[in-house]
Amino acid sequence: MHHAPAVSFSTGRSRLAGLLLGMVLFAGALALLAWCYCVQTTGLVHLSAWLVWLLTSALSVQHWAQSPAVCLAWDNSEWTWCAAEGQASVVQGGPQLVLDLPDTLLMRLCSTQGRVFYVWADRHTSPAHWLPLRRAVLGQRKP
Repeated sequence: MHHAPAVSFSTGRSRLAGLLLGMVLFAGALALLAWCYCVQTTGLVHLSAWLVWLLTSALSVQHWAQSPAVCLAWDNSEWTWCAAEGQASVVQGGPQLVLDLPDTLLMRLCSTQGRVFYVWADRHTSPAHWLPLRRAVLGQRKP
């Protein structure tokens, strides 16, 4: 592996994740609307279905809106991440690439404590550090 430069990249709320969430919620609303049109049942069943859709949609949007900022750092020997609380943790084995798009990376991180979480990194968050981050993440992959 060529040595990737040391890099620190702060992530936040992903635009792409928000767009995908909006598309899923819209598709769910359309499917529910079609179901209400096709299924002849009492209005209470339809109302209950819409309330469940509304509640799950609100919780999903709230979860996306409150996604924490994470600082992901490569120091030429190990990956670390630091949440807003300031606790740094070593990433076991480096980030695993889940989705690789030109302006967005979705990475799976496993901490040494066993926590698994996903981090969206968008170019717009830190354009100056985008290419070093990509080199560091992609340089970890086995051919």
